[in-house]
Parts: sequence; C-alpha cells; structure tokens
Amino acid sequence: MTLKFVVAARNKPDVLARVVMLFHRSAVEIESIRMPARRKRSELQIAICVNGQQAQSQRMSAILEKIVDVASVEMILGKQKL
Repeated sequence: MTLKFVVAARNKPDVLARVVMLFHRSAVEIESIRMPARRKRSELQIAICVNGQQAQSQRMSAILEKIVDVASVEMILGKQKL
C-alpha cells in the first residue's frame, strides 16, 4: 500500500535530513520525496511517499511529530502518487 506523509515544519537546514534519517533507521524505503517552494521562507512542506503497512505508518507518523521543528504530520492512505 502506498502511504503519503505531508510534513509541515520550520525551514531549518537539518529538518529534511532528520526526517529522511528517520525513515532510513526504520528501514522504510522512500519511493518519492517532494519539497515545493513556499512563499513563507520560514516554513517548509515535505511530501514523502513510501510503500508500507498502515500499522507501521501510524508509528512513523507519531515519531515524525516528535521531531522538534515539525509542526504537523498528515498521513494519506491509498495509491496516490506525487
């Protein structure tokens, strides 16, 4: 099942690295990642598609929310592609 995480965070140099390393440490392969330009330079939005199971995705979502600079995490289930 394809899972999409939409992460809103403060625009700091290490936020993207911490998010990607979280997936790496959990042995979750990222299918695609997208970080569109934002009007507000102080915020960023990261959209990550992975192939996984719903139980694992809920755990990943909870861990993502604990990252200091992450404001919110939205998880979308289904076969949506970026």
